[in-house]
Amino acid sequence: MAVLAAGHRGGLPLPWPESGHRKRTADGDEIELRGRLVELDPLEQRCTRQTRARLWRDGKVLKEEEHKLREFFYFGNRCSRCWRAQPSAR
Repeated sequence: MAVLAAGHRGGLPLPWPESGHRKRTADGDEIELRGRLVELDPLEQRCTRQTRARLWRDGKVLKEEEHKLREFFYFGNRCSRCWRAQPSAR
């Protein structure tokens, strides 16, 4: 991912995609999901993503929601340090 390279993280947040993935519901409405990367901190091993959901009916947007999700990356060496730091369960 080019965003990981030093000097390239200034391009965040990434733009929203023009369109997303749509799924038709049982009542014929459609739900569209789009996502983008907002922040990335490889040293802290975390990123923030945004998701935008749209409810479509008859070709018109009825409702739109936007949410943020912060993700933390835990690699093997970091997890083993956390486990060793925990007091033993008795």
